[in-house]
Amino acid sequence: MHAGGILAAGLIVVGLTGAGVIGAGPGIAATAKPDSVCEVTARLVSETVAARAAGQSKARARKPLHAALGADAGNVLAEWVWTLPEDQLTPAVGQAWKDQCEAQ
Repeated sequence: MHAGGILAAGLIVVGLTGAGVIGAGPGIAATAKPDSVCEVTARLVSETVAARAAGQSKARARKPLHAALGADAGNVLAEWVWTLPEDQLTPAVGQAWKDQCEAQ
């Protein structure tokens, strides 16, 4: 898996490439539409924001990001989430990420 980042309007948009990143999982019909890269990364952003809001450590929050994005991009995303003011730790961050990603 390989990841790259683009800084746009204050958000780091992470692009994913590689087999198996986006696709149907076990028990999902082969005809199911795979999630877009924007949907996948927005979900990761939302989960990381929620983890921080719940008091999870940055080190622990990095583990799933490393698994999905690789160490470099995972670290960048975790660092970015930890720069957000506490009052912005809402589900709106994930939607804003998705909107910005799809605008690229």
